[in-house]
Amino acid sequence: AADTDLADMAALVKRIVQAHGSQSVGFAELISAAQEGGLFARVLPDQGEPDRSQRSAFSRMLTRYHKCTFENTRFFIDGKGHQRRYRVEITQF
Repeated sequence: AADTDLADMAALVKRIVQAHGSQSVGFAELISAAQEGGLFARVLPDQGEPDRSQRSAFSRMLTRYHKCTFENTRFFIDGKGHQRRYRVEITQF
């Protein structure tokens, strides 16, 4: 499952960059991007609003990837609680 999660996270980061560049996005936007890409299927439903436990599991999973680098990008979580925003920075290597 960890390998699948890592691959799904890399794909999600790529989708965020393609759709939003380096602008921050909210949790609902991440869920939509993940569902549209068929990502995190073990945690999120294929479509529709995830229930509370699914949202919580997805949030915990995202927290594990805070400050992680994927190819030439780095994933960040800013803020806490309902004010939390997610962003991707393009890194130079």
